[in-house]
Amino acid sequence: MKIAVVQREDAHSIGVDSGVYYFMTKALEVHVGQVCYLCPDNSLVTRTIENVGRCLNRASYLLSGYHLSPDHNRILSKRLACTFAPRVFESGCDVIFAPNASVEIASFNTDLPIVYRSDLTWAKIVDYYPGCSSLLKFARAEGERIEAAAIGKASALIYPSEWATRSAIEHYHADPSRVHFIPSG
Repeated sequence: MKIAVVQREDAHSIGVDSGVYYFMTKALEVHVGQVCYLCPDNSLVTRTIENVGRCLNRASYLLSGYHLSPDHNRILSKRLACTFAPRVFESGCDVIFAPNASVEIASFNTDLPIVYRSDLTWAKIVDYYPGCSSLLKFARAEGERIEAAAIGKASALIYPSEWATRSAIEHYHADPSRVHFIPSG
């Protein structure tokens, strides 16, 4: 089996996100099949969208005291879908593995099965972390749309905690047969 890894960060680097993606993909190579790293997307267009989002977030907070969510928006999602679609097609992979990649897959159209792995859902992160507790109503809705779309596109959903698993099923109405609780490690 050939597995395409779709993630904005460099999943092949042990230095990204404390090596979480690195060790996940290494386990896939050992136990499942060949891994094709289709990440990262360091293109000028994507970096510009991300930088503009961060600037708008700072301005929003300074002017209103509320945050945007610069990394959870439809513009970035559509850009990432345009970036990864040809990479997936050219790779000839059988399945897409998208670790913590809701934004990457929310606008992605493919016939390949997508395995979406996340440690939380948008519904659980809002008001939990300081950066997500003072979000503009628009930003909350944008994140909710992204998460719902990603969950809806995934053939299988993997969560390392029962509360995230329950959130996917109860809040996002994911089919329980597609949702799997698999502890990390």
